[in-house]
Amino acid sequence: MKTRKLFSTMLALLLALCIIAGGGFVQVAYALDDVTVDNGEVTASDGYEVNTTGDAITVDGDDTGGDELDSFDGQPAATAGITASQGIMQRSGDFVIIDLDDVDISGGSGYTVDTIKNIILVEDTASIGIRGDGTNGGNGWTIIIEDVKDVNVNITIAAGTTILGTALEYMPALEVPFGARIQGMGPDITITGRGNGITAIGDLWIHGVIGSITGGNNGIYADGHLTITGNIRSISGSRDGIYAGGGVTTSGTLGDISGGNNGIFASGGDVSILLMAGNITGGMNGICAKGGDVGIYGRIGNITATSQEEGSGVGISGKNVTIRGTVGDISASSYGILANSGGDITISENGKVGDVSGGINGIDASGNVVIKGTVGVISGGTHGIVALDTFTIDNNSVVYTSSLSPGTTVSDMSQGILFVGNEGTVYGDVTLGGNLTVTADQTLTVPDGASLTIPSGVTLTNNGRIQNNGTIRNNGRITSRDGGFRGASPTGNPVQYPPPSYDNGSRSSSSDGGSSGGGTTQATAAPANVPVNVTQAAAMTATQNAIAAARAASSTVATVNFRNPGEIGLSTLQAMANAARQAGMTLRLQADSMAADNRAVDVRITLNPAQSTQNLNLSASTQNAGTTRITNMFAKFFSNGVMTVSLGQQGGFGQTVTIAAKLNSDLNTDNLVFYVYDRTANTFRQIQSPNYRVDTNGYVHFDTAMGGEIVISDGALQRR
Repeated sequence: MKTRKLFSTMLALLLALCIIAGGGFVQVAYALDDVTVDNGEVTASDGYEVNTTGDAITVDGDDTGGDELDSFDGQPAATAGITASQGIMQRSGDFVIIDLDDVDISGGSGYTVDTIKNIILVEDTASIGIRGDGTNGGNGWTIIIEDVKDVNVNITIAAGTTILGTALEYMPALEVPFGARIQGMGPDITITGRGNGITAIGDLWIHGVIGSITGGNNGIYADGHLTITGNIRSISGSRDGIYAGGGVTTSGTLGDISGGNNGIFASGGDVSILLMAGNITGGMNGICAKGGDVGIYGRIGNITATSQEEGSGVGISGKNVTIRGTVGDISASSYGILANSGGDITISENGKVGDVSGGINGIDASGNVVIKGTVGVISGGTHGIVALDTFTIDNNSVVYTSSLSPGTTVSDMSQGILFVGNEGTVYGDVTLGGNLTVTADQTLTVPDGASLTIPSGVTLTNNGRIQNNGTIRNNGRITSRDGGFRGASPTGNPVQYPPPSYDNGSRSSSSDGGSSGGGTTQATAAPANVPVNVTQAAAMTATQNAIAAARAASSTVATVNFRNPGEIGLSTLQAMANAARQAGMTLRLQADSMAADNRAVDVRITLNPAQSTQNLNLSASTQNAGTTRITNMFAKFFSNGVMTVSLGQQGGFGQTVTIAAKLNSDLNTDNLVFYVYDRTANTFRQIQSPNYRVDTNGYVHFDTAMGGEIVISDGALQRR
């Protein structure tokens, strides 16, 4: 006996259930012999009888009262292994509902899906609802809606529905026909397939709200064009998050999209992201339009491609790539952004991109690269930017890159600022669109013929160096470290030199000051007070003379004195220490920087060559232009008496050294405080243990492990 259950006044639906290798399918197909539905009237022929009980319509065979399922489309019931409760289908408004909660499948195998045809639709649109829990005890249901001739299929998935198509390895959770439209009704909808999450035989449109779509193969697979106008919290697949045989257009709000191979892959069309998406992650590609263009017009998160296979690992790949929206960081193992087949990469006026990095190149275009928007740092293992045609910066953009490829030329039409490494250049007439900081290790050059305008409300902060060979117009605000400008002075508002700020990190230096006494010998002095680098030959001669003088004085301490020394190498210091050690002596090195008249010592540095770990610069001064400028700056902002000792050694000495400097007679020596001033950062730190003393000749002696600029204050610095 054949049994059919139809629940509809406008539509007719008969459900066939089958087991294949222990899995289940709910299939909605096209034709049913001998049963007709027309304008709500159900008729049957060839021995079938129509029974109506409430909203339920049952079509029975010759045995009109029979409920026994002996066979189904020629398949023995025992083989089919099918049981289904009466509530499996019901009418609700304009929808025919597949109620997954009422499905029960057990046993049986070998039923062929292709033979099931069990729905007749006579309206222009088929409306199908899916609701309930389709986990089926962990085995899962696959819902297949077959193609209906000349009918648009609308599928509504109720909130809270779980579609779990995990019974068969290659089967999706939901398969829909060409042109189907899927509407999700809640963020708690879960669609999980052992094959694809959703398979579309042709174009597919998804709208509404869905929680997650997950596939053991692809999250969403569409043979044609995929359009998403709804909200989907997450899409993921072991192969691709999204795969489309045509293109992909999203104008909804999407969460994270991830795939083992590709986040989004369009095999035969463009990828257009119009509104919003979360992070997009893939192995081979984050976003790829094979033969098509990629356009990002909305806001998306970070894009990552991690594959280590040669030629793969691309953040964004397409013939042309256009970014008019906002993108987070783009990080890829090969190319951050890649435009192939002669295509261009364009970041438009409103485009905003974070850092772009690639293991090979950051941005690589076989055509042009045009940047009119905002980009972070563009870096690559080989080159930051590659443009086989031209590279253009426009719209006053500021671009940072690790390097340009040798064949990449900056267009003469450029209007912006380009930093290659730490070297920045102004191209054309540039007006800053926002605040700009030149960091301590950067140099910005305004070439002859170029101009840089700082408009009202905008600040240019110079912590490094600005070389102005062109024109700088300051209609806003420029702050600079001391000595930060070279070349022509800016016009307009004066440059502001802010007071140094206190850095509360400690730079501790202390020592016992070394031993006193012993023989002393002086190396050849430099003319006047100009520092001269110490050669190893001169140093070894001075060391042997100092050893001899110490023996003559019956001392175990030999002192070498250099007058106006500059740099001395580590190998020279080590050779001096070895010679003294072999002679059974301790070696002390004194470096005397002379005053302007070259008669009195201005600054003396005393150190132990045996403790040296690096090359050293032994020059020093309290009288050069730099010390005067720093002293005047501190005196401007602080009420204390101050003086500055400028040491040629920048950074640490690698040991604690003792400094003796001619003291400014205006200072109160009872409570001297010592600071290390960082000119590039415009900050200062206190030396915690200077162990200072003032001798009868007016020299202040103190210990420090740091070089640079030493500011001495009579008391802790107090702002005016």
